Amino acid sequence: MTQNKLNRTNYEDIEDWVAEIERIYHIKFGEEEFLSMKNMGEVCDHIASKLPIERSGSCTTQHVFYQIRHALNSVCVIKPETLLTDVLPRRDRILKVMHLEKTLGFRLNILRPQRVISNALGVVCFVSVVGIFRNGTLFLPILLITILAFLIAERFGRELSLKTVSDLVRDITIDNYILNGDNRLAISKKELANLLLVMLNKNYSPGCKLGRATKMT
Repeated sequence: MTQNKLNRTNYEDIEDWVAEIERIYHIKFGEEEFLSMKNMGEVCDHIASKLPIERSGSCTTQHVFYQIRHALNSVCVIKPETLLTDVLPRRDRILKVMHLEKTLGFRLNILRPQRVISNALGVVCFVSVVGIFRNGTLFLPILLITILAFLIAERFGRELSLKTVSDLVRDITIDNYILNGDNRLAISKKELANLLLVMLNKNYSPGCKLGRATKMT
């Protein structure tokens, strides 16, 4: 689903995101700090400037990329722009993702069932919930079967939720380093600011998209 790009936002729209960063890194921002900022680019740059970054010869995103490249052990040359469909072919995608997760040491959650299946099960689930109030004996078993079918579909889904190796590197860096407040984070302030914006759009702005040019009002 394509997100609508927002031209304007305000502090209330990003308050939960700021609070999560404060919780993770044990820091505190005042609302007044953001009042003079013109756009989301300035907001992200300001937050990135306050986060602890380890000075290191290796960058976190580069480290993640090398981990992925080593784990995939592919005969093809893997670059950031390489499509995941090229290195995770559909026929053995589940096994390759399981191997990748085992090597990396954490879940990736990049596979999902086909959208038509998810939508169909969602409709049946909704109808069943409504139907329980009319005939629980009939609709409760249908709901339970639907939930089981959804869990099975999620477990054996083969559709990729990400497009490129670069997208995977980005998500791993956000979920396993930035969101964990990892002290090993070694990254430039500029790249961190961009990842913070991606984090905001991914976890706190469903249905919309904020860019660096999005104005603060």
